[in-house]
Parts: sequence; structure tokens; C-alpha cells
Amino acid sequence: MDKLQFALVASGSSQKSSDTWLRSLQLGQVLQARVVDKSPSGGLMLSVGAHKITAASDISVPKGASLQLEVSGVFPAPSMKIVNMPPPNAVMVDPLQSQRQLLLSTQGEVLGPFISLLDPSKRVNILSLQGVKNGALDKLLAHLNQFSQLTDPKTLQKALLQSGLFLESELLRLADAGTVLSRADMKGALFRLLYKINQSLTGSHERGARDVAQLALLSLRGEIEGAIATITLNQLSSSQVDRRAGCIWLFDMPFRIHDSLRGLLVSIEREGAASQGESGAQQWKIRFSVELPRLGAIVAELYMRGSRVSVVFYVQQEAAFRALDEQLFQLRIGLEKLGFEVSVLRCHLGIISADRPKFSGYLTVDEKI
Repeated sequence: MDKLQFALVASGSSQKSSDTWLRSLQLGQVLQARVVDKSPSGGLMLSVGAHKITAASDISVPKGASLQLEVSGVFPAPSMKIVNMPPPNAVMVDPLQSQRQLLLSTQGEVLGPFISLLDPSKRVNILSLQGVKNGALDKLLAHLNQFSQLTDPKTLQKALLQSGLFLESELLRLADAGTVLSRADMKGALFRLLYKINQSLTGSHERGARDVAQLALLSLRGEIEGAIATITLNQLSSSQVDRRAGCIWLFDMPFRIHDSLRGLLVSIEREGAASQGESGAQQWKIRFSVELPRLGAIVAELYMRGSRVSVVFYVQQEAAFRALDEQLFQLRIGLEKLGFEVSVLRCHLGIISADRPKFSGYLTVDEKI
């Protein structure tokens, strides 16, 4: 796939905001973008949420086209690759396009509202004063597993199921069964808190109030709406199942390490029938992307076909690389005990980035499994 090397086009305060946003991007993060124009130099002018950026690229993409972009590098400058490039001259008919366009302008970090709510100097006290707490806040913060808990398969599976990606399908199932929705779903909890904030803001408006608390709630509401939009965009991407082209599920999950918050990005891809090997078994591709204190950024890519599995790690810091590389044999033993045949198992020093083109996307495992 083509890589896009991003450069800012905004100016003044907008440029500062976009610059901060670009520095916050994480490897493996998936964004929705729209081509709004072409720059005089031939590059693409893109709208990604509320940000306007340019992308230097040799590809030809029509104005108005929607692109799904994955962050493939963060140093020395953010770079992205297109993961849904349409074939040349293809006529794309997307029944979900209008819904997607409505969400693009509000998408934001899923981690954002959690960071604000856990910072005592910002909004927790304000929320309490506004009467927003009342259970909604506690339910939302209950999603923040400790990172050590996510190493347990059952806890990780539970976190994926409660990430918000399956909320609407679960609502349909429960409606048919005549039962009520569990309060554990993250998207549902965000909606509940958003409802309470809107109630509080409506009351403040009627009273003519315009104080610091109200401004803080307005800012928090924007962060929550952005997080909900991102989860919904992930849902739209996951809902477009093609038996021949496959399907991908995208998860963005906050977690805690002591008193700090981080984000775990997970993508699970199932290949389509058109790409199945001679064995007829489907191949699955799973990527985990995370940044940890003292260990830096770590990306893990796992491929599985039948009982054969391949795993490749990319580690940012040398000390973390040595520690992980020395323990690969333990991972091999564990996988073999589970009945897997290990095909490829290795660790690379260096994160997938623009200066490492051979480490692009899922093209890192050099053995077909």
C-alpha cells in the first residue's frame, strides 16, 4: 500500500492544535479521512476529524473520496498507509458513506475523556458539583483494567466484548429476548455520561450561568462525542463483511498502569475466501500496539492459519528488545503446549516507521503459514 507522509497546512492556533494532535498519534491507530482537494504540488489535502493536513503521495485519489488510514510510523514525522484503497476507475457504492461523513468531523481519542475524568485538577470535582457523578462516572471508569489484567485471556476477551464495538448488536439481541442491556459496555457508559452532561448544561443555560464548570463540561462533552464517533467508525468498518475480501475488527481500549492511563490498539483481521490457501483454512491476522513506561512502544503481529502460528514483535527500546528476545523461547513453549505449530517467532529492534519500508503493515512475516 502507498504511504502518506503528512505535513501541516493549518496556520496560527489551528496549526498548533493540529501539531499536538499529530504528536499524539500511535502506531497501528486507524483513522477515517476525506480528500477535500489537491495541493498545488500534487499532494492530497485531507480532512481528518477537525484537522486539515496535506499528504505527499504519488497516488491519484478523486476529490471527496473517503480513505481509511493506519498510522505506520511516528518518527521523524507521522506517516500513514491507506488500508482501503479502491481499485483504479472503480465505482464505489457505499450505503454507509453518509453516516461515516457525519462522524468524521467529531472523531477523537477514546482515551481522551478518561484522562480528563481521572485528573483531579481538571474536571472530576466539577462533575461532582454538577451532579453528573451519580453512578455514570463510576461505570465509565470501571472499564479501566490494569495492564497486568489484560495479559489474562479471559480478561482480555471480556474487555474486547465490552469495548463498545458490539453494543448495537447486543441491543438487538436483548430486545428480542425482552431483557435489559448490561451497564458494562463502554460505548453505552459514554452515552449515559453524555446524557447527564447535556442535562446539566441545559439547566445551566436556563439559569444563564456561564462559569468555569460549564466551560469544562462543554470541553468534556466534545471529548466524549469524539470517543463515541471513533468507536462508531470502527463499528462501520467492521460491519462491512465481504466473504471474499474478509473482515476487520478494530478496538481502541484504555487501561491503567498505576496512576497513569494508556491505550491498547487491537486489530483482528480475517481473510476472505478468495485468499485462502491450498489447505482451505482461513488466515487470521492480529495486531497489538501499545506504549508502556520504560519499555516504550511495542507492536506485536500474530498470524494464524489452522494450527500454524507466526508472531513478530517490534520494540522501540534496546533494553526492552533484549528482555523480550531472551524470553521468546518461553512463548514458543507456551504456544506448543496449546497445540500450535510455531512457524515464525522473532523480535525486531525498531518500530514500523517511514524509514523502515520493509516493516510495512502486515508484510513482515516472510513465511506463508
